[in-house]
Amino acid sequence: MDINDVKWLQKVVPLLYNALEQLKQMEEPKKEPPRRRKRRATPSPPPSPERRPEESQKTEPQINRTIWVKEEYLYRDREGFFATTFENLYENNHEEFKAHTRMTPRVFDMLFDLVADRLTKNSIRTPISPECRLFLTLRYLASGEGTGRLAKSFKMGPSTVRAIVRETCDVLWTTLSPALMAQPKEEELRAIVRGYQDKFQVPHCLGAVDAKRLEIAFKGKENLVLLAACDKNLIFNRIDIGSVFTPACRVDWHYEFGAQLFGEPQPEDMGPASQESPTLGHAFIASSAFPLGNQLITPYPTPTLEDDQLLYNQNLAIALEDTIDKAFRVLMSRWRVLSETIYCSKVIAEKLVRAAVVVHNFAKRHDDTYCPHSFLDSVTTVRACPSSTDVPTDWLRYGAKDQQRINSASELRDTIKDVMSKESSEPSIFEALLDSLEWN
Repeated sequence: MDINDVKWLQKVVPLLYNALEQLKQMEEPKKEPPRRRKRRATPSPPPSPERRPEESQKTEPQINRTIWVKEEYLYRDREGFFATTFENLYENNHEEFKAHTRMTPRVFDMLFDLVADRLTKNSIRTPISPECRLFLTLRYLASGEGTGRLAKSFKMGPSTVRAIVRETCDVLWTTLSPALMAQPKEEELRAIVRGYQDKFQVPHCLGAVDAKRLEIAFKGKENLVLLAACDKNLIFNRIDIGSVFTPACRVDWHYEFGAQLFGEPQPEDMGPASQESPTLGHAFIASSAFPLGNQLITPYPTPTLEDDQLLYNQNLAIALEDTIDKAFRVLMSRWRVLSETIYCSKVIAEKLVRAAVVVHNFAKRHDDTYCPHSFLDSVTTVRACPSSTDVPTDWLRYGAKDQQRINSASELRDTIKDVMSKESSEPSIFEALLDSLEWN
């Protein structure tokens, strides 16, 4: 083939390439233009060698703050009070164990079984055991010892001790109060009424009431008022905690009990009515420091009293002395944090108070050694509650000027006094038996 015969290919081939390129462009989809990226700030240059020593000196304190546990607390599990003492006291020295926890090892185990799950912590570090948390909190409540001394003894930081006590008190109240501090049911109220009737000849009594002042030191001195009612067995069934507002000395109650006791209408009758007075209402009893109220009756004012009024005052005084007075003496003797100045805020102090009350009820129900007769005699002869815990009368009587309420309470007191007088004039079974005997 001659070269001249293929020269025409030199013209055709470029045309074919151009046609193919155009076909490719027509088939390919149009591409979106690329988005503009935000411009990053230019990083600052590294410090010059002359400035590096100064900056390293400034960052040294921040490095110290990242230490989780101080060196003196690293050996807590070997040298702390709980690690070195708890097992020995638990196994061999029950009296010393009771001095720290106010309960026997058996009752401690009962309490621990109830709160262990809520006291268990999960942490990347070795957490403080729930048993240690409970033991530490009970010792704090029982001794009233400062958190600084407890921190050194248990090889913990003071902030750790305060956090453990606060959290454990919350757990104690949350766990125990539904069973030990719930609103009494009808049958429980009937049992309380029968107890005061049989033991003290005080009819239609829902419980004895008293109040104690607690001193708090937190950004200045403040006061809390613990209002409580108990049954004949020295177990608290109602409590309220109030804040004192000065200079008016007005008590603001945090729960329903205080408001009901000092102002709200009486609830429906829930106690057994006697044949002499089937419509007689029920009420709490209190000393003359309290005002008369819809649910609160107090002694008759002296000095001029009739015989039936004297009998009423006498029975009321005996009932108050043997119930609420002793209950507060036991409470503040066993849990001395309540009789000392509490160095914390009002919110935390309220947690401590509630925990002490509910643990008192728990120990009183389950531990026979918590409040034996010998201990009751000792707290009766010695003033267990400091005079600083007495609540001024003005605080309790603030706003108690409702004449209609006073008249209604006076009528209730007179009716109960009449029932008491009739029952005392009736011969007892023993006297009736003696009268029926024929003497030669």
